[in-house]
Amino acid sequence: MSPHLSLLLLLALLVLPAGAATVITSPDGLVTLESPDPITAELEFAFPVTPPEEWVPIDEAYLLTPPDLVIASPATITFVVPPSLAGEPGIVMVLAHLGDEGWEMLPSRVQEKASGQVITAPVSKPGVYSLMTQASSMPDEQEAAPPTTEAPLPVILPFAAALFASLMVIGRKR
Repeated sequence: MSPHLSLLLLLALLVLPAGAATVITSPDGLVTLESPDPITAELEFAFPVTPPEEWVPIDEAYLLTPPDLVIASPATITFVVPPSLAGEPGIVMVLAHLGDEGWEMLPSRVQEKASGQVITAPVSKPGVYSLMTQASSMPDEQEAAPPTTEAPLPVILPFAAALFASLMVIGRKR
């Protein structure tokens, strides 16, 4: 073996990672799972979920399958935060896992990326994952104001009566 080839092999071993990482993406591209180990899994849309009391799901819930999935090294799940909530002061967001024991709030971290705001959490088992917020932290929905071009009937009636009376007076003078 030539010394140049030996040097290239040595450099390749030093530069290339030892194991291949796995990145799994949901069908809509809004959720990813990154594992330092090679795993075979899928992120699918989950059935509608019933959140824990005082919590509201944001968008879809996702099912990490298969049910017997083993994640040896903790993976990271990442949800894209909807633009309408990104940077909204006072919004409490957390990633939650629905497993056999019920809902578990995961230690979540909000980050700014070039593509927008995301929230991440460590993952070690399959199940349903959802981005949630506390119901009390959601912005209040404002009721739509009635259109200003329509006057209510009680305002129109006196105006119509005054107009009618004016026309009657003008008509008698002729």
